[in-house]
Amino acid sequence: MIAYCPKCATKILAVDARFCNSCGAKLPPEDSGESQTAAPSAKPKRKRMSAIVLGVLVVLFIGTAAAPIIFASQGLLPNDRDAGALAFWGGVVFYALFRRYDKKGWQGAVLGVAIGFAVLVAANVVAQRSEVYTFVHTPPFPAIKEFDPIAYERIQSMVRAWDNDAAITPELKTAKMQPLLLPIFMRALASTTDEALERYTTTQVIRFEEVRRANAGDCAALVMGEITPEMAARTKTYLSKDTLKAMTSDMTVVIEGAALKRPYSKTSDETLQEWLDKLKKLSSSTNPLGLGC
Repeated sequence: MIAYCPKCATKILAVDARFCNSCGAKLPPEDSGESQTAAPSAKPKRKRMSAIVLGVLVVLFIGTAAAPIIFASQGLLPNDRDAGALAFWGGVVFYALFRRYDKKGWQGAVLGVAIGFAVLVAANVVAQRSEVYTFVHTPPFPAIKEFDPIAYERIQSMVRAWDNDAAITPELKTAKMQPLLLPIFMRALASTTDEALERYTTTQVIRFEEVRRANAGDCAALVMGEITPEMAARTKTYLSKDTLKAMTSDMTVVIEGAALKRPYSKTSDETLQEWLDKLKKLSSSTNPLGLGC
């Protein structure tokens, strides 16, 4: 009795069958050397995944990997959702790829997750080396993020747009940033801690004195709040390195103090011009400090 077809390994049900009921191959007679009473060792071939389906999976993975790299070039770090998508699609694609070519699928899945992790690391490196990331992660911007997240996102968007404009130099970026930082800083100054306020006031006295020694006219304009981008850049050249460093540090401390003491909540009637007027009034009140401007 022929138990299995010698060609396709299908079990033969009929005792006197002459042809395989599956592949139609002619069965050898029982007394021939080709008769088989046990299942052959060769396993039937497993159906492979369609090349089209595999191609779609590969395209999805490439898109998933490209997105965080593109956003990273604009200074945006990949988030947890990006990490999950890279690990998932990397594992699925390489599992399917290995299985299609008769490899161990789990090895492909591990390789895919590793590749997704490598893409995530690359995106982090690209983001941290971008000018936008460096700009918005330099003090006092992290403190602004805690104090006024909405203003921080607006600043980040503007810096990103400036980064794509070759005509905007670093000096021009700094000048354009002043009108944005001024109202934020004034809100923080009105609600920060006493220690931060005292530290800021001390540094400002030193600043005005250094500017007065270099140019009395610029000192008067600075005290009155009549500051132009050109004058702001010029007065920086009058200051010592320690004073410049202290100014940035003090601004950060003031905003951090305000964030801890009372996070800012924007009101409907507040405008930039109102805060500029408050700054001019505050600056004018500093004139009687004996600075000799």
